[in-house]
Amino acid sequence: MEEGKNEKVNQAHVLFDRFVQASTCKGTLKAFQELCDYLELKPKDYRSFYHKLKSKLNYWKAKALWAKLDKRGSHKDYKKGKACANTKCLIIGAGPCGLRTAIDLSFLEIG
Repeated sequence: MEEGKNEKVNQAHVLFDRFVQASTCKGTLKAFQELCDYLELKPKDYRSFYHKLKSKLNYWKAKALWAKLDKRGSHKDYKKGKACANTKCLIIGAGPCGLRTAIDLSFLEIG
């Protein structure tokens, strides 16, 4: 039983590494979808996605990323996710600026 659990954890690690190391947009999206499918996560459930991903992916490389994101998310400007309550936002573009904006808005819990 323990061996099967270790195999699942190790496969999640492989998929996370593949996601992080992807060099194209298509490769990144494919690796992300494979990771989500393997961990049985639904990315469209954006309000709880990060917390579910964090709880299912117990990998030292991922933990380093979680620590950075959690530190950023606990900044006083975010007011514990209440700084922009009842606000909606549309992000156009998924380059570095769009991704950064999406991460910051997720800390504000904007829909």
